[in-house]
Amino acid sequence: VLKSIVEDQFERLSDSLVIALKRKVTDEVKVTKEFLEQALEKLNVRPDSVQELGKAQAEAATLLEEMPKVKKQIDSADEKNKMLRSVANGLDLGEVHQKFEEFQLRLEAFEQLANDLREELRSKMDQRIQNMNGEIEKFASRWSSLKPKTADKCTIEEAKKNAAAMQEWQEQWEALKEQITTLEGDCADFGLEPPSLSEIAAVEEDLQAQQRSWSLFEEFTTQLEELMNQTWLEVRPRLFVISDIATEWLTKLKDVPRDNITHLLAQQVQRLSSGHQGLKNMTGEPFERDHWKILFGILKMPADTKLESLTFRMLVDRLDTIIEKADELKELTARAIGEVTIRDAVMEVSAWFEQTEFSFLDHPVKGGTVPLIKDWKDLLSDVSDKQSLCGSLKDSRYFAPFKDQVDKFEEKLALLDELLLCMNKVQRKWVYLEPIFGRGSLPREKERFDKVNNQFRQNMKNIGQNKKVNYLCTVRGLKDQFITLADQLERCQKALTTFLEEKRSAFPRLYFIGDEDLLEILGQSSNPEVIQSHLKKLFAGIATVDFGEGAKDITAMNSSLREKVMLTKPVVVKEGTEPRDVEEWLSDLSSEMVTTMAAELQKCFSHQEMDMAFIEGFPSQLLCLSSNIHFTQNIEKYIQNGQLLQLKGDLQQQLQSMTSLSLDGALLQAKLKALILDLIHNISVLDDLLAGKVQKPNEWHWWRQLKYYMRQDPSNPCIVRMLECEQKYSFEYQGNAPKLVHTPLTDKCYLTLMHGLHLGYGGNPYGPAGTGKTESVKALGSCLGRQVLVFNCDEGIDFQAMGRIFIGLVRCGAWGCFDEFNRLLEEQMSAISQSVQLIQAAIKTHASNVELLGRQVQVNHNAGIFITMNPATKGYGGRQKLPDNLKQLFRPVAMSVPDNELIAEVMMFAEGFNSAKILAQKVVAIFVLSKQLLSLQQHYNWGLRELKPILTLAGRLLQEAKAAKTEGPLTDVEEAILLLKAVRMNTLSKLTFADSRRFQALCQDLFPGVNVKDIEYKELDEVIRETMAGMGLSAIDNQISKMLQFHEACQQRMGVGIVGP
Repeated sequence: VLKSIVEDQFERLSDSLVIALKRKVTDEVKVTKEFLEQALEKLNVRPDSVQELGKAQAEAATLLEEMPKVKKQIDSADEKNKMLRSVANGLDLGEVHQKFEEFQLRLEAFEQLANDLREELRSKMDQRIQNMNGEIEKFASRWSSLKPKTADKCTIEEAKKNAAAMQEWQEQWEALKEQITTLEGDCADFGLEPPSLSEIAAVEEDLQAQQRSWSLFEEFTTQLEELMNQTWLEVRPRLFVISDIATEWLTKLKDVPRDNITHLLAQQVQRLSSGHQGLKNMTGEPFERDHWKILFGILKMPADTKLESLTFRMLVDRLDTIIEKADELKELTARAIGEVTIRDAVMEVSAWFEQTEFSFLDHPVKGGTVPLIKDWKDLLSDVSDKQSLCGSLKDSRYFAPFKDQVDKFEEKLALLDELLLCMNKVQRKWVYLEPIFGRGSLPREKERFDKVNNQFRQNMKNIGQNKKVNYLCTVRGLKDQFITLADQLERCQKALTTFLEEKRSAFPRLYFIGDEDLLEILGQSSNPEVIQSHLKKLFAGIATVDFGEGAKDITAMNSSLREKVMLTKPVVVKEGTEPRDVEEWLSDLSSEMVTTMAAELQKCFSHQEMDMAFIEGFPSQLLCLSSNIHFTQNIEKYIQNGQLLQLKGDLQQQLQSMTSLSLDGALLQAKLKALILDLIHNISVLDDLLAGKVQKPNEWHWWRQLKYYMRQDPSNPCIVRMLECEQKYSFEYQGNAPKLVHTPLTDKCYLTLMHGLHLGYGGNPYGPAGTGKTESVKALGSCLGRQVLVFNCDEGIDFQAMGRIFIGLVRCGAWGCFDEFNRLLEEQMSAISQSVQLIQAAIKTHASNVELLGRQVQVNHNAGIFITMNPATKGYGGRQKLPDNLKQLFRPVAMSVPDNELIAEVMMFAEGFNSAKILAQKVVAIFVLSKQLLSLQQHYNWGLRELKPILTLAGRLLQEAKAAKTEGPLTDVEEAILLLKAVRMNTLSKLTFADSRRFQALCQDLFPGVNVKDIEYKELDEVIRETMAGMGLSAIDNQISKMLQFHEACQQRMGVGIVGP
């Protein structure tokens, strides 16, 4: 069994090998046969040209190279077929051998055939050249007759057809050129000369020129075709593209040689460029449908043309008409724009009338509220704008269709403008008068006002319900109603003005407050709290008064620092249960103030010792006055005795004791500072006398000083002398206002002003800002016990307002200091000069009355008028030069730069600084160097105004430090630290970042070794951080530092400006 299985397997293997060998031989024979068939096919081709012959020779060479390889393949197949026959039936290879023998014979005979063919082709070259010349002549003839022609007016479609035809001509020429190239190549192969072909260069040159030109034309038309297929609505927003195309092609054609075609192209481009402006006039943004119909008529388009279907091609076809009718198209566009503008304006005015509503504010009155119109300025501005708009429409050539409509709007706007102005006037007067008459201030006019009030409220209620502005034009007689209301309110106003004038005449200080304040005083005369808030406007030093039991009388007057002065005789405010007229008891208070101060001066002057009881027991004003009277007496006594040096020692000892005192409370400190400042000035006067070796009281050094004398005359208990001028002391209570530091500049100012008063004139301190002009006038007035009122002048003050101020000054004997007087208009100053001249003449001649504003005014001879001015230069805008008639009424005194170092030294000494002289030099040096070294900023100020708050803060810190220190006085270093704290707190907050670093370096240079921390506000700092955390804000140290600086600035100044990017 095993044997049979093995034999079976061998038999199968044998069969498989035979089959595989047969398949292999078959495949090889097939490949060889295919190769031989292809080779015989190639060798059977007869070449008709040199190129074909060359190609056949190359293929024959390749076949010759392949022949050994084919022979080898046939031999291999024979070997395998022989092996196959030994075991089975073999294959028939006779056909392959036959084809191979044929292949060999053909390949051997091919070379002879190729040589024969070459000779035959060479013999035909002359005929081929002749035939080629014939083809060229035929092409040239057809080209000359059929090439694209140009016309003066060639449409885009025709140009496209010509360009396409040129493409066909070019293709034919290229095919002919290929034949010429072949012919030339054959001649070169046979070693013949190049063929002589006639007209080829001329035809090619003409053809290429035409091709270039028509190619440009085709490029232009293709580019334009993209736009022509679009609608006009799509093209008009991009009309600039047409201009760009025309500009581009005009530039391109400059460098192209001109022929008929390029000339035609240039005409088309120029036509497009010329038509661009006309196309711009046809964009039609402002067009309505009737404008489009007119446009289509101008362009002679079909009657059924619609804007939506209008294409750019249709407009290009009519480009000549567009160019011809350019003016008509421009006029049509202008008309459309004009009509659209007018139509829009009319619609705007119409919409304004339909939509505009009043803005109301509910004004509380007894029994409810009254709707009042607000935003008057915007409303009146809108009406004015609409009037101007309607008026401007009439200037248009296209106004006629809108005339009737615009005339109606103009009529309504004119009515509205007049009515609104009248309503505004009525509302303002009603708001002003209603509270006054509502509380019964003027009973005899109450009936008239009630009628006006009821009518006004009803009208405003109706307007508030309708809200529309147009409502005013629909109510008949509304304008007449408001005109009547305005007239009646004017009558009430005049009656009120007369009433207030009567009150002011009874108490002249009421001239210095406004009508609102005066009406509040009159209406609340029984309410002490209301009266208290206005006292500081009426009196120089009285901030509040103390009322007796039941508020029936006034027992004392108080300063802002709560300095109490008991009145010698209480001022009765109520008689029984009925309150007195406020102007009566205010007048009594003014008289009793003078009487009390004069009586208290006698007591104060008789007091011999300067102790705490003396300082606490008398007002600061009388303490200083009494001290100055004693000083005057002592000087004149010691001059005669020749003991001035002894007096100096007494005064210095007194100064030493005063500066060593440490008092609690702002009032006592203020009193002590005032006494110290006067004592320092007195010592400097004494030094001047000693230096001048004065021996008689009438010598210049003493005669030019301000001297105080007591007199036994009850009506004039104290007088003040300087030079030959003698003035009564007025005993106006001054409170605790800070005193001015005496400097040589102050003495010069006092001399000039006092001499001017003696001659019957006013004074005119003039100079740059921050030199103490106004403060000097106020200080001199305080020295004479006067009430000094400062008025800031500007263009808004007129002759009438100034006249009322003059009446008040003359009646109550106060001084008026008109700050920056030359900011008034020149014509106002000239008119005011007449009143000033009359007042000065009355005071000089001691006349009892003077005529001001057409009425006789009683004269108080203590009155005075002073002016201060900045120079009328570039740095001070809006200043005028004084007219000559005003110059002669005021004695001028030039206020140059004050002695900051002396002022700082005296102020610091008065505050209690022991090292005042050295510290004053340093702090002034800081300011001088800062001005020179730091950048120029608009908000920087390195003058006296900035120095004074620093010294005040330093004094406050010094008092706090003294109170906290239990043993011994403060050292020089401790005083320097306190001053540097004040400097940093007042200055660093306003500096830029770069300047703050330079400033701190300056401080370190001038205060070497002094380490200082800024003033700490621990409680405020904690509250700020807690608040920022509660608000979700990051606590930035620099920001918190700025908040603390802002807090400190608010403590020292009435107004604070915050600057920055």
